[in-house]
Amino acid sequence: MLAPPAEPFGWMLPHSGVDPGRYPTPPSVSQDELSAMQVPIVFPRAIETEQRLSISLNAAAMSKEEFKVARACKDELEALLAKLGPGWRARPFGSLCNGFAIHGSDLDVSCTHDPPEGEPASTSLEELERLLPLVQSHQHFKVVDAIRAAMVPILKVRYHDLEVDISFNNMSPLVNTQLLRAYSELGGPVRDLVVMVKLWAKAAGVSGAANGHLSAYSLTLMALYFLQVDPSTRMPCLPTSLFTGEGGVPKEAKITWNCTFVRTELLYRFFRFFSSDFRWGAEVVSIRLGRRALSTETDFEELKGRHEQRLHIEDPFLLSRNLHCVLRLENEYTLWDEIVEAEQALQRGEAPKGLTGNGKFAGKLDDAGYMPAAYAPGGAGVAQLRKTAMVAGGFGGGGRGVGVGG
Repeated sequence: MLAPPAEPFGWMLPHSGVDPGRYPTPPSVSQDELSAMQVPIVFPRAIETEQRLSISLNAAAMSKEEFKVARACKDELEALLAKLGPGWRARPFGSLCNGFAIHGSDLDVSCTHDPPEGEPASTSLEELERLLPLVQSHQHFKVVDAIRAAMVPILKVRYHDLEVDISFNNMSPLVNTQLLRAYSELGGPVRDLVVMVKLWAKAAGVSGAANGHLSAYSLTLMALYFLQVDPSTRMPCLPTSLFTGEGGVPKEAKITWNCTFVRTELLYRFFRFFSSDFRWGAEVVSIRLGRRALSTETDFEELKGRHEQRLHIEDPFLLSRNLHCVLRLENEYTLWDEIVEAEQALQRGEAPKGLTGNGKFAGKLDDAGYMPAAYAPGGAGVAQLRKTAMVAGGFGGGGRGVGVGG
């Protein structure tokens, strides 16, 4: 196992206690837990669906080699920045640092410069032009594009097989990354749900801001908001005032929270919430507040477009930024349709798009209609799930707990 490094966000390493490339096996569900459920939910082919989700998560996990390449890229970029003079830093952000990385995730880096006293600060575009020739001459970097006209100029490069987006003095993503890292460290259910939602959205064709869909960041906020407001999970809301973008997760944000729902039910509850319970066009996805609130409330006076009948997602730090700004209207309808379809798929005993186990289940069900243990990454946990399902006709989960941790 790898211990977290003493760098901001434990960046580019899996969470301590989690072997890269492996997710925890499906948890066992006891009869007592079934009896204690607040809302019993029974799924057909529950064991198979849970195993499909588990295999999909395992397949999506980043490998040790991918993390190693990303770290080497950051180190070589810092060596190039040192040639520009003192006060330069390469500060990674995004999914590789916030705990929600998946196989093939790119690397986002903000190159920040603290100029010596008396030296005027350069613009982001000027800094891009200074770094560009150094990157072009480096044997391991290949320049893909230089986006100069954007509000935040971006230098897109490739380091071996890793896609890298380099920006300059781009500070706001650093604090977002620190906040999301804190939520990801609350436990496996948080990470699992966010990654499952990202995999589903990609397969369903409803993610990607460049194509008029929600960004992966917006989808992450939707998953976290659901966990905060669902009566059966009640994930704590971390005060945004704790986060500055400097250092690791603040001590005050290191709390404990327990969620014993198995993945199938947690994912189903997510889709059911946004298809049926969420007040689309009036309610605001706000992990800053962590409670259900309408766009007309004074808490959202700064939120742009709050009176439009659209999906509202508040940036937790830039309070005027409504993340539906990139979402085309026709794609919003598609998003809702795909959410409904995913909910119905789980009701039918099918895994949603992107979470079917990559076709590894063909012809492998036993006579009872379950996945043989040899093909499942669950061991005793899957055996217990099977036993429970055969007794109860399905499975569910429940329970939550919040306490202050170190």
